[in-house]
Amino acid sequence: MLLPHAEFPYNRTPSRATGLSPFKVVYGIDPLGPLDLIPRSFNQKPHPDAAARVEQIKKVHKLVRVRLKSLMKPIKLKPTSIGE
Repeated sequence: MLLPHAEFPYNRTPSRATGLSPFKVVYGIDPLGPLDLIPRSFNQKPHPDAAARVEQIKKVHKLVRVRLKSLMKPIKLKPTSIGE
């Protein structure tokens, strides 16, 4: 039962590659605690700011793609004399 206690802080920690936490990338927020991630019940109406949140998350996803692509540029290797 220790895994959830380790997993939550790990998912709140910004990645070196993206500069954002996994929670920020997936949910658009950095929750203070697990209760911040409880989904709304199906009988509740969507929050008025839901469309804005969706657009914010799309922008975050685009930013992450750009950052990760820049990190994945091919590394130019110098020829070696191994095997000669």
